Amino acid sequence: MSAPYCAVARLVAGEDPQDEYKFSSVHAPDLSHPLATLYGSRMLRLLLQEGGDREQVCLGDIRVHPAAAGLSLEALPFRNVLATPILWGGLTRAVLLLARRQPDAFSASDAEFVRLLVAQAGAAFYNSDLLNEVRQRSEIAQQRAYLLETLIGSIAEPVFIAAMPGVIIDANERGLEVLGMTRDEITRPLGEYVSLIEPRHPDGRLMPVEEQPLMRALRGETFDSVQLMFHKVGQLAGETDSVYSFSGAPVRNSGGEIILAVAVGHDITGERKLARLREEFLSVASHELKTPLTVVKANAQLLARTIEKLDDPKLKRRSTSLIEHIDRMHKLVDLLLDISRLESGRLSVDTHPLDLCKLVRQTVDGFTLASPRSTLVVNLPKCSVCVQGDPLRLEQVLSNLLGNAARYSPDDSDLRVDLTEEDRVAHVSVTDQGIGIPEEELPRIFDRYYQVPGSPGALGGSMGMGLYISRSIIEAHGGRIWADSRLGHGSTSTSRCPPSPATPADSVPDLSIQH
Repeated sequence: MSAPYCAVARLVAGEDPQDEYKFSSVHAPDLSHPLATLYGSRMLRLLLQEGGDREQVCLGDIRVHPAAAGLSLEALPFRNVLATPILWGGLTRAVLLLARRQPDAFSASDAEFVRLLVAQAGAAFYNSDLLNEVRQRSEIAQQRAYLLETLIGSIAEPVFIAAMPGVIIDANERGLEVLGMTRDEITRPLGEYVSLIEPRHPDGRLMPVEEQPLMRALRGETFDSVQLMFHKVGQLAGETDSVYSFSGAPVRNSGGEIILAVAVGHDITGERKLARLREEFLSVASHELKTPLTVVKANAQLLARTIEKLDDPKLKRRSTSLIEHIDRMHKLVDLLLDISRLESGRLSVDTHPLDLCKLVRQTVDGFTLASPRSTLVVNLPKCSVCVQGDPLRLEQVLSNLLGNAARYSPDDSDLRVDLTEEDRVAHVSVTDQGIGIPEEELPRIFDRYYQVPGSPGALGGSMGMGLYISRSIIEAHGGRIWADSRLGHGSTSTSRCPPSPATPADSVPDLSIQH
């Protein structure tokens, strides 16, 4: 028996649904017959419908098949047809068509052999498609990697990349320049950089490996403005030190596991030098201002005592006003010093155990003398309340908050100061009959130079630094401060401070001020 005619039809997108199969490979002249070409795709559609699209179909004589009614098939050079779908990816992608001149020429063994052959062909086609997809994805990944490398390389700031368990694996050109290393030298554990560049905190303390920016990112932290001081490889610490502010984040895979860490630095060496010069200038200027102010105040007090002997109310008022303005200048000079220390990170506190009751009483007494227009009612517990703090700084905080309470309250209104202890936590509250703070302004009232729009301070007479310095002092004690208020119903500012070692370890005193 002669070999069968063979053709392969591939699935295509045609305008006519009946023509969705087109012959793409024909291996016998008779199957290139015009009628075969004309009716081939329609025959395949009929055959596949017969077999449910995924089953092999064998027709003994296609000319007498009911589905071929109405088609002029007498001129076709074949009668027996064996159509076998070729599947890959779970879909019919092509059809292998075998045909013979004689009817009923294909046996069951022929059909089984063709099924096995087609299964192998489908696997081959699938692997080919898979290989093409992998190749395309690889090309896309290479393009993305190139674009990412180009992007990182074009960044003017140093960029460093680290991998687990803590190894720097890459840096951009600026990063290599900052470290004074080549690309071949940079791949090494973070621990080795301790001796190479001596990474330190801005205050000069050596920064352990676990506190360094890249190691923090590898632990899953996302951070901003972490300052790091270091020098180039091969240079000595000192004048060559640079200070960078780092931002960083971990890089995770699709499963959420950390695989890389990225840190970007910003050079703030010049900014720190300017801040140090500014602090030195303010320190010298403040010292030079305090000396004449002290002399002026001493003479003003002497003059006030002389005027006191005279029966002249107008002169007395002027001498009192003179001393008040000298005291105000003293406070402004101290404020400038505190601002300078805050901006340079050198605001220090000298903490030790102290009696909060005694500190509150002393602060209130001093405030009463300075602000006789306000009436203060003080409620203190009978026993001592011991906290860990700097008495001068905590007195400064309480004085600032008392001053705010008086400034935003009607004249001759009452102020109440309460010191309580609840669940081993101390609270100092300053309550007034003030105007309150709009809710949307609360998150910003502790910011530097910020004043609530429309408030008396915003209209003049205040720098907007009291609460900012108060927050910094409380944070320097290891505590925190926040505010609650309702417009027209007063406000509450709460500060949390560390306890004294004499108090239970889990007791954290609060300093809360309501006005």
